Amino acid sequence: HSTSEPFILDLGDEKVRVTGRIDRIDVGQSAGRAVFNVIDYKSGKATGLRKEHIQSGERLQPAVYVLAAQQLLFNKNEAVPVFAGYWSMVEGVKLKGSLRFGDLTPGGPTVNVEWTEQLQPKVVEIVKRFVTDIRRGNFPVASRDEHCTSRCDFATVCRIAQVRSL
Repeated sequence: HSTSEPFILDLGDEKVRVTGRIDRIDVGQSAGRAVFNVIDYKSGKATGLRKEHIQSGERLQPAVYVLAAQQLLFNKNEAVPVFAGYWSMVEGVKLKGSLRFGDLTPGGPTVNVEWTEQLQPKVVEIVKRFVTDIRRGNFPVASRDEHCTSRCDFATVCRIAQVRSL
């Protein structure tokens, strides 16, 4: 299924509309209930995905995709997200770096409590901060990797390299 409706992310004091395309959603059944996985294809080397990446705001895309799929395709709670992750085309089409959002149990699929109580609110909080920063023109430049410009193909045009030279 597909939809042209935007995903509406409720930030509390406002709603943000998000549009785009999710590369792949696998849908199945477990104990009579719909379950799904979200996969984002990467043409290069795929990076890992851990809850710390979501909590820091570094890799929100898979989590936002899970929220969008739940809202737009599965009427919020009709289907249980099991995992989301990256699929690298370079590494022999390996699934890499997935994060669990739910569990398949003999009694039926269950949503991971850590997702609903910790990560989901954190995604909303971070997106809200990003929206506020964008509106203020606040685009901080920082990299946790002090050697990133030494091996990056885009080092000559990267803002990290520009800031470090100052």
